[in-house]
Parts: sequence; C-alpha cells; structure tokens
Amino acid sequence: MKPRRLIHTKKTVQKASEAVWAANKYFVLACSQKQYKGIRRNFRPDQQDLLSAYQQLHETEITHQTIASRDLPELSNALCHVLGYFKQELSQQDRQRINDQIKTEPEKALQAVETLTFKHRKSYLMPCRLWQRDRFFNEVPVAMMFEGHHFEAYTWRWCGDYLIRTLNNQW
Repeated sequence: MKPRRLIHTKKTVQKASEAVWAANKYFVLACSQKQYKGIRRNFRPDQQDLLSAYQQLHETEITHQTIASRDLPELSNALCHVLGYFKQELSQQDRQRINDQIKTEPEKALQAVETLTFKHRKSYLMPCRLWQRDRFFNEVPVAMMFEGHHFEAYTWRWCGDYLIRTLNNQW
C-alpha cells in the first residue's frame, strides 16, 4: 500500500505539531515573548487549538523570516533559556562567561550555544530554528511511523489540522 500524502489523524497531527513547536519555541521566544506565550497557550491540553497555534507560528515566521537569528529582538532572553539545558555540562565559570557574552555579544553567544548543542548532542535542541533557519518553519523534525510506514525527519510539514508529505523536500 502506497503511503498517503496527507494525514488528518488527530493523534499524529498533535505529535507532529508538538515536535514543530519544540523546534520553533526558542526562535519564537527570540522574536517576542508575547507571541511565545500566545502560541504556547494553544498547546495546553485544556485550551488546545492547533490551527490557531499554526497560524500564529506562521505569522511569526513571516514577520521575522528576513531577520538573521543574531538580530532577533529578544535573542538574549531565548539564549538564557537555552543555556539552562547545559547545567550539567558547564562549569560555573563557563556558564557565567556565556551569560556575560549573551549580554554584551549575543551573536557570539548564539554561536557558542549552538556549538554546545551539537557537542553535547542535545537532541531536543538540535533542530532548534535559531540555528536551523534554512528549514521551513513547519517541517516536522522527527521521524514518524504512520500506517506501518516509517518516515524520516523532515518529510512532513504541519499545516494546522493536517500534515502534508513532501517529496524530495518539495511541496
């Protein structure tokens, strides 16, 4: 049986949307804490609205797509949050050095945190769109199983209440 190009199954769409949100959350936080809170609210189980979350994420992407990560308005805030993932790996001195860099040279801190992410294989942060800006905002960054078929990461795109499969990373 040939795999489908569209998925509407709520559970699968929800899982994919959460992976997309995880990849985008620090990018969105670097754009605007207000936008971040609005999108995050739409992922809460008691208020879940994936279509609204998608629309808000798409709007954030359109507004900031031409701005380099190093120039995002609230980059320092996002980097402070991401740095929290490295409590075990960094000495107090190294954390302080990067925190100081976040305040004075956020573009260098961005590079340092990206390097740490891949050096320490932080799988949750590796698809982060602060350093994966060449990816479409709605690409699902995890491998998925659906109807007995295995799909590699980045072969589906989340479109609110459904997923669409890309062919060779094309629509």
